[in-house]
Amino acid sequence: MREGYEALRQSYEEMRNYHRCDPEHSNVWRINTLSGSDRIHICQKPDGILARIIRVSCRPGGVVLDPFMGSGSTGVACAHEKRSFIGIERDDRYFQPATDAIQRAYNQGVLDLWQ
Repeated sequence: MREGYEALRQSYEEMRNYHRCDPEHSNVWRINTLSGSDRIHICQKPDGILARIIRVSCRPGGVVLDPFMGSGSTGVACAHEKRSFIGIERDDRYFQPATDAIQRAYNQGVLDLWQ
């Protein structure tokens, strides 16, 4: 009986919310913003902030879903943090440039985007 409980508890622990504080942990993050000329999409976020969010909230080797992919910054950050990425974007103006940027980021790390 106890072994069954332990296996169930361990399975639950593996599914629980993952959050790890990094060395720069604080309530205020100082990351430079993107200038208007550096943006592909109006809501684009700096890669550094997305990489940090992914690093502290997604287990190594995990999968990140971005249902509003926009410029693809989340996918680029996933490549740098060695996470798998699933992105959805309905606007053709953003989809191909985002896909290209994500593929370049995964290629730099010698990872295959479609694994």
